[in-house]
Amino acid sequence: MAKYYLAYTVTQSISESGEELIEAKSISEAKKKLKESLKEDFYGENVKVKFNDVYRTSDDARL
Repeated sequence: MAKYYLAYTVTQSISESGEELIEAKSISEAKKKLKESLKEDFYGENVKVKFNDVYRTSDDARL
């Protein structure tokens, strides 16, 4: 599996930004894993996630 870098902004009642390294088979799977994790952390289904930057770490030298 590859590692994917995801920069995101979460909006519930307030906005919070963050970054994660997620190990997954594809970018869509990485996004899904992160969204599920954030729903657990923020306790609810009303969490809106905006992805500011997403890329496979082995394809990009930013890390």
